[in-house]
Amino acid sequence: MNAATGGRATGTGDTDIVNDLPEPDEPDIRRSVRDVLGSLPPGAMDAFQREQAGTATGLDADWIVFDCEMRDGLPIPLKLPERLHPLWHDIAVALERQGHIGAGLALKAHLALIAEGDDEHPARIMVLPDGAMAHALRGILRQEEMTAAELRLLKQLICGAGLAEAARADGVSHETRRTQFKSLARKFGARSQAELTSRAIVQLLLETGTARPPAREGTDDRFIALADEFLPGARCHELQGADGARHRLIDLGPADGRPVVFLHPQILPDFRPEDLDLLRAHGMRFIVPLRHGAMSVAGPDMSADEHLDHACAGIELARAHFAGGRADLLACLSGAAFGIEYARRHPERVASLAFVGAPAIPAAGSSTTGRLRAGLFRLATYDGALFARVMDFFGRRINQPETFRRLLANYYRPCPADLAIIEAEYAAPHGGERLRKLCAASMRSIRQDFHHQTSLRWQDLPQDRFPVTFIHGAKDNTHPLPAVRALAGELGGHPVHVIPEAGQLLYYRHFAPLLDIHDRFLSAGVPQAGEKTGTPIHPDTERRGDGAASRGRRR
Repeated sequence: MNAATGGRATGTGDTDIVNDLPEPDEPDIRRSVRDVLGSLPPGAMDAFQREQAGTATGLDADWIVFDCEMRDGLPIPLKLPERLHPLWHDIAVALERQGHIGAGLALKAHLALIAEGDDEHPARIMVLPDGAMAHALRGILRQEEMTAAELRLLKQLICGAGLAEAARADGVSHETRRTQFKSLARKFGARSQAELTSRAIVQLLLETGTARPPAREGTDDRFIALADEFLPGARCHELQGADGARHRLIDLGPADGRPVVFLHPQILPDFRPEDLDLLRAHGMRFIVPLRHGAMSVAGPDMSADEHLDHACAGIELARAHFAGGRADLLACLSGAAFGIEYARRHPERVASLAFVGAPAIPAAGSSTTGRLRAGLFRLATYDGALFARVMDFFGRRINQPETFRRLLANYYRPCPADLAIIEAEYAAPHGGERLRKLCAASMRSIRQDFHHQTSLRWQDLPQDRFPVTFIHGAKDNTHPLPAVRALAGELGGHPVHVIPEAGQLLYYRHFAPLLDIHDRFLSAGVPQAGEKTGTPIHPDTERRGDGAASRGRRR
């Protein structure tokens, strides 16, 4: 979500999106995971556990994994030797007795969970030994041990059984299971079955080793396909740097227009044909270097530092190939972090820097939306691996059209101006599919954006090296205008231009005033960026220069 970005400048120049939050400990992290997944439909926490366990390998090999195909609703191992595994015999017996796998199986000495397959991955049965499970859960027990009967009941609850069903399965009384549940709830500090299983599931994720599926290598043309579908009139380029790294760019507006390097938010705005006409009227050309993982699933995962380096290298290639000596930068929402960092590294190569919807305060609050934002930022600060797994799961769940639309409506409801933009998206010919597909294809980039917003370093913005301005919606309640004015003042008294009826989503009806303001800013005191290094790159041409190769495609 574009709204879930933030940061705040203090009087001392220190900035940290979570500087008002206490140092997180494990209970905070468990609460953060619940806050994030609590914004999804019921059952998300249980599904998260099953899906993430499906990628488990772990240094201690806690999880035993069987890749399966589904036949008549039941899993069958793909490899013949695995069908002969003693554990599979136990699973097969339990399946025969139960008739279906449901959420999982509470085996005699193991917990078995299922992760449903898709077009690219087989279904998986993951089995965790009781000993590993008990060890992982010790961290949240109140200095007490679970009895064997309590561990058995906990496995049954995680697999979706109620107390009565658990009692029948083991031939004990319902009252016995109620007594055991009360003891478990006391030890876990839980007040309900849902809270008990939620706490147990998150702790298992924190303490058992997991690994995410590897991303596909090679060139990914998904960004071209998405541009074909949702960006009529755009041009797609791929540049290769001197180090061999590939960088993808989207090119909008007249080829002979003044180049502006547009540092995109988490999800690229909707640029319609009439918006390209506005760019043409202003003689302005948007060059959009896509960050690693934006509109793409190719290539390996990057660390936060690698992602930042790659983003700055993409900006540099955009400058060198399209702008010349110095570039005008337009940093939108989460793009601010990358504009600041590029300007810190190369102030002499920046002609101007405009911040659109600058993230200026911590994004928190007591509402579901506020808890979602705070939970995501806390996870990004505390545990990068867990945050990646939560975000991957979150992205898959919200990829369901109705879930995604409901989440957007809840997310932007506090700001009517932004909600109107979301409603306009769904009234457009693509019916909201643009947002959903771009979000689903950009989750790796989105989670990196969250991470970089946890330590937005406004104090690193160079002083008196190039013109700076802020363009902001008057009705933005995520990053309120007074906070942006205060930030601009602390950074040297930079001008703040206001779009009266806008929130933080500055496209559709707000794109024309945004371009008007930026055009006036450039005309007032920003000379045309340095002479271009040759002719503009056109599709279906290849040229080399500045240590980079270009591949273009006309759309």
